[in-house]
Amino acid sequence: MVTAARYFILDQPIQASNRKLVDILNLQNVTEENRVLREYVSSIARNQAYTENLEQENADLQAMLDFKNSNQGLDLLASKVIFRDSESWNNIIKIDVGSNDGVLVNDAVIVSEGLVGRVESVTPTSSIVRLLISPELSSKVAVKILLEEGSVEAIIDSYDASEKAFNIILLDTNDHIALGDRIVTSGAGGLIPGGLLVGEISLLEDSINQLGSKIQVKPYAKFSGFEFVYVVRGGSDE
Repeated sequence: MVTAARYFILDQPIQASNRKLVDILNLQNVTEENRVLREYVSSIARNQAYTENLEQENADLQAMLDFKNSNQGLDLLASKVIFRDSESWNNIIKIDVGSNDGVLVNDAVIVSEGLVGRVESVTPTSSIVRLLISPELSSKVAVKILLEEGSVEAIIDSYDASEKAFNIILLDTNDHIALGDRIVTSGAGGLIPGGLLVGEISLLEDSINQLGSKIQVKPYAKFSGFEFVYVVRGGSDE
């Protein structure tokens, strides 16, 4: 009876208390292990995102290097986009080269896929670039449509954001214009060098007067995002 009383009065509560303490400690260990595991998984995700970003950056730089090597006739100045505001995403970018680097107003700005804009203003160490898709582009860009034989002069009139394509106006008539024809800068006016890729015809609606045809051009360049550009030096300062 004394032994039984001791068990119920002393030993059982102590054992129960010990079991609760063990359960609490185990729970704390599991919680800590889960926290460490979550941090480890998060670090893997961060490292993977960082690695993917580096891989994309290297691919972009390699594409630019290949472009420069295949366009030795152009005076190309590599630069990095240092500012692009979300409120003016489709209008302007700021790059890290300026007048100290020989950049002039109206110099063309390109990526390896094609033309993206032109320099609007410069400081000694930076420049503001007006993008080609900006609705506030102050003057038109002279282009030409490349045909199997010859070419047709035209100008970029505006950008259709819903179609993600440029509207162009013909300066001459031609019955051989077709979907998929490539568009390059013409060099007319001397502001932007000729031969820079722009895009290809994605829409062609015939009319009685060929000069009134609706023609749209899908740009080769992806305006949604880029970190590096080339300034094609040689524009006309204003």
